Amino acid sequence: MTNASDTHCVVYSFSRLVFTSIILSLTACATPAPTFIELKPEIANKIHSAKVYSVLRQDTVYARAEPVPYTPHTGGKKAGMYFGAIGVILGATGDAIGDMFTSGNQVRPDETQIAPLRVALSGYDLREEFWSQLRLELKNQTRLKIEDIVTRTQPLSNKERTKIIQEMSEDALLIIDTSYYMSPGFDVLNMDSAVSLWLKGKEELVYLQTLYYYSKPLPENGDEAVKKWAENNGERFRNAVQEGTQETFKMLNSKLLN
Repeated sequence: MTNASDTHCVVYSFSRLVFTSIILSLTACATPAPTFIELKPEIANKIHSAKVYSVLRQDTVYARAEPVPYTPHTGGKKAGMYFGAIGVILGATGDAIGDMFTSGNQVRPDETQIAPLRVALSGYDLREEFWSQLRLELKNQTRLKIEDIVTRTQPLSNKERTKIIQEMSEDALLIIDTSYYMSPGFDVLNMDSAVSLWLKGKEELVYLQTLYYYSKPLPENGDEAVKKWAENNGERFRNAVQEGTQETFKMLNSKLLN
């Protein structure tokens, strides 16, 4: 004879078994999205022209909300770990891509501290500065035939990307999705660019990588750092954006256009 306690145990065990089976099934079926795809030489040799889309969603500079330990994916302030004035090429993790390009990023404006820099940059078009520099860099490269870049403030949808790939005359579609943000102490400007390359005529992603630039850190932090960035109508910030664009292109050139 089965008592109430035994019945409860059987039901609980069965429920736990079903729940575990569902979780295992979902885990087994889920295929993680690739975070880094190296361009194979045999594919690179077939690409002689590209249509370029550059995405820059921001029209102003933001600050990372919470201090985080330094990693190549997140920036931060751990002593001796800044890369200042150089670019860093890394294959981004899924968490890194999520951190950089979604609202879960915790990159939001600190309206109080960053206000002086925004005032200094009130007549500065961050997007146009980046795109003008990018156009110049792409024009000077000789690896691929590139007529011009298409600029956007929002990323391509899958449907839009598929349509472009099917209808374009170029050999490949190159997408550069860039994001800016200040470090928690406002002493470093970070620039992250997610780069992807798609072959003409089919949904085949043949190159995927995220390129990271970190400006040389200021000795000041907080309000004093913001004042430094804001001096002379934001000259230091504008120079860092120009340098960051150049360094990003150097990384892109070494991995894709060389």
